[in-house]
Amino acid sequence: MRRLLLRSLLAQRALVACVLLVLLATATGLAAWPRLAEAARGTVVSDAVARSSPLVRDVQGVTTLAAPTTDPATDPAAGAAAGTAPDNAPWDGVLSALEEGREAADEPLRGVLAPARVVLSTEPVPIQAPPGTDIAQAALGLGAGPELTAEADLVEGQWPTPGALPTPEELAAQSQAHLEETGEDATRADLGIPWSLPVALPAASAQALGWEVGQEREGPYAEWFTLHLVGTYELTGPISEHVALLAGPREIDDLNTGLSVTALAALDPADWRAVQPWTGEADLTAWYGVDADAVADTDPDLLAAQLRRFTAAPITITDAGNQARLPLNSELAAVLDDAARRTAGANAAATATATGPVGVAGAVVLLALGLLHRRRAPVWALVRARGAHPARIRAALAREGLALGVPAAALGWGLALALTGSGASAGGVAGWAGPAALALLPALAALVAPVPVSLRPPRRDLRAAGWVRDGVILAVAALAASRLLTEGADSAESAGGAAGAMVEGADVLVVLAPLLLALAAVVLLLRVAPWLLRLPAALISRRGSVGDVVGSARAARDPALGLASLLAVVVAASTAVLATSTLAALREQVTSAAWQEIGAEVRISGPELTPVLTEMREVEGVRALTPVATVRPAILAGAQSMRTTLYLVDSAALAEGSAAQRSDAWRGALADLTPAEAGTPPVLVGPAMSLGSAMELTWATAGTTAVRPVTGPTALPGIDATGTWVLADLAAAPPGIVEDARTTLALVDLEDGADAAVVAEQLAEVSGGLAQVAESEVAAVLGAGEVRLLESALAVAVAAGGLLGLGALVLVVLAGAPARALVGRRLRVLGATRAQVRRLAAWDILPVSVPAVVVGAGLGAVLAPAVWRALDLGALAGAAPTWPGGVGGSLLVVLGCALAVLLVVATFVGRIGTAPSSAAPRNEEE
Repeated sequence: MRRLLLRSLLAQRALVACVLLVLLATATGLAAWPRLAEAARGTVVSDAVARSSPLVRDVQGVTTLAAPTTDPATDPAAGAAAGTAPDNAPWDGVLSALEEGREAADEPLRGVLAPARVVLSTEPVPIQAPPGTDIAQAALGLGAGPELTAEADLVEGQWPTPGALPTPEELAAQSQAHLEETGEDATRADLGIPWSLPVALPAASAQALGWEVGQEREGPYAEWFTLHLVGTYELTGPISEHVALLAGPREIDDLNTGLSVTALAALDPADWRAVQPWTGEADLTAWYGVDADAVADTDPDLLAAQLRRFTAAPITITDAGNQARLPLNSELAAVLDDAARRTAGANAAATATATGPVGVAGAVVLLALGLLHRRRAPVWALVRARGAHPARIRAALAREGLALGVPAAALGWGLALALTGSGASAGGVAGWAGPAALALLPALAALVAPVPVSLRPPRRDLRAAGWVRDGVILAVAALAASRLLTEGADSAESAGGAAGAMVEGADVLVVLAPLLLALAAVVLLLRVAPWLLRLPAALISRRGSVGDVVGSARAARDPALGLASLLAVVVAASTAVLATSTLAALREQVTSAAWQEIGAEVRISGPELTPVLTEMREVEGVRALTPVATVRPAILAGAQSMRTTLYLVDSAALAEGSAAQRSDAWRGALADLTPAEAGTPPVLVGPAMSLGSAMELTWATAGTTAVRPVTGPTALPGIDATGTWVLADLAAAPPGIVEDARTTLALVDLEDGADAAVVAEQLAEVSGGLAQVAESEVAAVLGAGEVRLLESALAVAVAAGGLLGLGALVLVVLAGAPARALVGRRLRVLGATRAQVRRLAAWDILPVSVPAVVVGAGLGAVLAPAVWRALDLGALAGAAPTWPGGVGGSLLVVLGCALAVLLVVATFVGRIGTAPSSAAPRNEEE
């Protein structure tokens, strides 16, 4: 019996090869997908951490250290080891405590955190405003850090040198020596007070204060020491994020009090202990840097949980007899959660799209196994007639199934490991559960396959109608559709018109909804199609050719396509429409978001641009340049007064720009802004401002003009306008406003064919500002790991669905070839032509597959916005979950391609096959 079954199996080598190929490809995909998703999540998380600023991702804290109460040089409890020179204090004690805290953290957090960095600074205190400047108020503090010189470039002069001030111990020794020598107490002059303390300033702070290198001024502690500016610098490291005053001044231009400037002067770290008795308490700013590359190899959920535990307890720091508690905080956990959610959403969308092709792959395997089963039915019947028990036959067939499934699944699993370069444990349970289930599929199919008792095929009209099966499928599909729509409504409601948070995980029914709805559509189609085909069959029977009469009758009474083959067609069409529509919508939202942020093809922001506007316009490739002037502060007064920021633009030029051509709302707003020849000029105001019919606008130099406010858009393309803002046309603005305006922003449109990156680089060089390119912003978002993951998965799903659908149709054509050949020979006897006989294959396929393609494409068009909202895919583009566009283009393309494929299959593949000696069962799945 075994040899007979083996010979019959080897006789169907083509079908066996088809089963093995589909099993291999599906097992490879199932094993590779979790590993690729895991690697993509690591890349996404690492990129998100790298893109965040040090102030966001680093673990940081600020506390206050009191002035020393003990001698740090001799008291170990003061925070430094006994015998340590006071030059190193208080850095040793602080850094030691911080390092102990890092070492106490668990992995992987400990490996992600870099050794701590610290900066000590005093609270800035008012000093005399420098003469000859516009500064009304000035404040200065002192700061120092061990790593300051390593993260800065010296601009002029030199770095401060240590030892300028005596330590308290040295001062006491000098006083004692003076008393012993003269017999009198030492005066301040005898001790050289005030001393001269060398400091360095950020170049921007020195410029704002009008302080030149080499000058000595009285500082905040003038009774003890003066400040000697020995150098200026520019910071290049993360210190500028954590202690901003060490990077530059804080300037506030107040309408009432005038310009105030606050700065920090840096001294040598070794001098900190010497000045601390005179400055008193100091602010300690400490932070652990985060290695973005190390984050890629960690579990973001575990890392976020460890980080929250790490920052929950403060670190105790002992310095010079005083204890301080350093509370830690970081937004890294939120960054990790956001990146993990975005990846989970993209992963869920890709999985939801891929469930269809995966389900169809299983159906195609069962389709091929069913065809193999029927072609070997005579052999089974012969073995049964010789006395073999059905259980023994099923056991032999199950062993054959394992012999087919296990090697194919194992090879696919190994191929996935080789392609992804990951370990066997990567991907978790999902990395091996899918291939394992696939390995058992042929054996399970053999166990449930009916064992024929005779060579005569069973009568299909005596079988159960399958209403229970169809009812269960429709009920589960209805539940999945309800869940999908509910998720979409919840996502849209939680977003509140803004970008909602990406779902952390999708419901199983939501992920399986595309496959379940496709299965329900196939069930309905199989029930309805025979009734719909009876009418054309009746009409053709009256006047049609003999071939068409027989073909239409066969299509109505005994359709060749069954559940598996129609499912392949519906899923292929729906997957293609769903994937292409989703990608098109994603690109549309990303592009819209980029143009909303940039406002033109190139956006230049930076220092005052007015002196270089003419030179910027002369850069090759610039078609139009629209400057944006800012007046801050301004007051819009009516029923109530509101402090606001006024933006001045050339509305006519901006309306001709590329951003306005892309947005009807923005173009309409600019049209409302265009002033009339006479009357009160209109102004656009932000949605957060209350309006009156007539209001007055007051600016910094106390000028006032009447304006007519008009509600503007929620955001201004290219202009960072938040909260309360006013946009006015430059031509209608009074001269006083124009004189007070500062132009720090320009929106640039380019000539056709100009290289945006090259032009932006030249504009940045001319202006000294920052250049942003809309195309680059779009490319950066679309190149993000989660978007690439989604695009790749959707592309593979479309290709796999198309190939599986085509393969299912080919299998159906091949399965029906013997029966068609028998019918064809009889029709030839009745006088039918060869062309009429060949049309039998088209009648087998087209009457049901064409409606299946239409139903599948329509299902994909309905699923695309539903899946978009349910999984909040708009968050990938930083937008709301609202569906951004239609699906008409994708629908037409998919329908055209699918119908062309069907015609090719029906015309050319239908010729394959030779006439057997007897008719075989036509339906491959019943």
